[in-house]
Amino acid sequence: MEVSSIASAVKLLVPVLPFLKKVLIFETFFSLSNEKKAEAVDYLKTCVEESDALDAYQQELKLLEYKMCRYHFLSDCVIRFYLRDRKKHIGFCKTVFNAKNFYDYSDEKLKIKKNIIWFPVFMLLIGLMAVVGFYFSLSIEGLGLGKWLYVGGCAIVAAQYIIYSSWMLLSYLHLVRYAKKFNLFILLNCVRKELVRI
Repeated sequence: MEVSSIASAVKLLVPVLPFLKKVLIFETFFSLSNEKKAEAVDYLKTCVEESDALDAYQQELKLLEYKMCRYHFLSDCVIRFYLRDRKKHIGFCKTVFNAKNFYDYSDEKLKIKKNIIWFPVFMLLIGLMAVVGFYFSLSIEGLGLGKWLYVGGCAIVAAQYIIYSSWMLLSYLHLVRYAKKFNLFILLNCVRKELVRI
């Protein structure tokens, strides 16, 4: 195959690349450029508890734009927790910013949802069934174009469901593993905040 035909094929995919990046890469505050992270931290330092609903909503939108949580104090604690041990806490901190449906945050406490684990397990089972379908359809002789469409469909479903369910299960495990330690860290930050006010 010529280099020019490969370049032409890549050019055809260029409009799809941002979409594929969003599908395959889970963006958080930590995936931003250093300049954008510094800008986000500067903004986070200015955040306060807003009494006006519109001001609170505007602050929430800005935090979400920086790929953080809706709550400024939680976002602050996540970044400070990450800075205590960057290598050890990075998975948990990314999960807090990225998997917001896995927990509730109220009363300065992160509460992991217990009834959500069935969903990634169900997705993993569907992915494994697609792998089985893929394997058995390859062993069947004949069937022509229909067979290859089925094989391709099984491969796409298997890859998508196994990747997403594995990511979800890993994220859930990160939350469960560090939730108690992080809640203690939030409590210490609340105490520190109150001492600064005195």
